[in-house]
Amino acid sequence: MTIDPSEPREPQHSDPIANPGDGAESDIPVDPDSIARLIDEHAALVAERDRLLRAAADLQNQLNRVRRDLPEARRQGVTGVCRDVILALDHFDMALAQDLAGASIESVLGGMRAIRAELIRAMTAHGVAVIDPPVGEPFNPERHEAVARRAAPEQPEGLILAVFQIGYALEDRVIRPAKVVVSAAP
Repeated sequence: MTIDPSEPREPQHSDPIANPGDGAESDIPVDPDSIARLIDEHAALVAERDRLLRAAADLQNQLNRVRRDLPEARRQGVTGVCRDVILALDHFDMALAQDLAGASIESVLGGMRAIRAELIRAMTAHGVAVIDPPVGEPFNPERHEAVARRAAPEQPEGLILAVFQIGYALEDRVIRPAKVVVSAAP
């Protein structure tokens, strides 16, 4: 088949949407209400996109502020703890500077107890709690560490018989569990 260039040709596929520039008239009716609704929806989408972009920028700015301020907040927290511990250290230094030749064992122990109480007060002021379970309390593996089990015929199994070393918690997080001796079945 030969094509004659002087002969007018019919387009193979005439679609006014696919080929809008071919001059063909559209058979799709134009509804002014639909066009207005599309324009409104487009404006709403643009406004929502702008709102989301502003929110993302605000979030990024806040993250940058937190990253910048976090080291200073840590420094301030450590400074507060240090102030309280330094006071206890000062009392240790004063006790060590005393002439112990005339001191009684009771006065030395009393001073050590006072300094220990001061350190516990400082830790408590910063949210640290002592875990010192009483004898007879049930063993709690989330707060206690069993270092030994001992048969105790007069006690049910799983009770604390002795505290080997007290523990510490910061709010609800255990820093160090209390080390305890737990009753075992006879």
